[in-house]
Amino acid sequence: MIDKLRKLLALANDPRANKEEKERAFEKYKELKEKYNIEISEEERKIFDIKCRDEYEVITLYKILESYDIYGTYTFKKCSKLKKGFYSTISTFKLIVEEFEYHKRILNAILLGVTEKYGFEQIKEPEYEYITEEEFENLSELDKIKMKARSGNNWLERADFKKKTRISYGGNNE
Repeated sequence: MIDKLRKLLALANDPRANKEEKERAFEKYKELKEKYNIEISEEERKIFDIKCRDEYEVITLYKILESYDIYGTYTFKKCSKLKKGFYSTISTFKLIVEEFEYHKRILNAILLGVTEKYGFEQIKEPEYEYITEEEFENLSELDKIKMKARSGNNWLERADFKKKTRISYGGNNE
């Protein structure tokens, strides 16, 4: 999104563009900047890296990077293949790290629930299981996700991910 805002701002200030193009670009720039609450500064782009623990985290990181229009990643010589590098600004990198940590927590809860379900179905039936709706409502959000994953994956199919929005941390993205 930041790259898109920079391109719009560059077009709005481009002496080769006609007046209408400049005005449309600037209006779109202002609209997106306000909608996503992003401040643009002339930050230097450099290589940042994130160390993943497993292939599931790598997939998660790739999806997050794609959501920021970052498609090229690097694997460093003499380093684990789970350490991924990419070009970014510091403010975008901070957002990516926060979003990555958020999704790791959610995925961990889902994987725990699915693992428990597998154990119950394939290894040994549980000696306990049933909780009341009231008990369920008192669980933490991560425990609720784990319980849903343990119950089956139909809830994932019903989730409307298109309505989900990027996590907003408010204020300046610096």
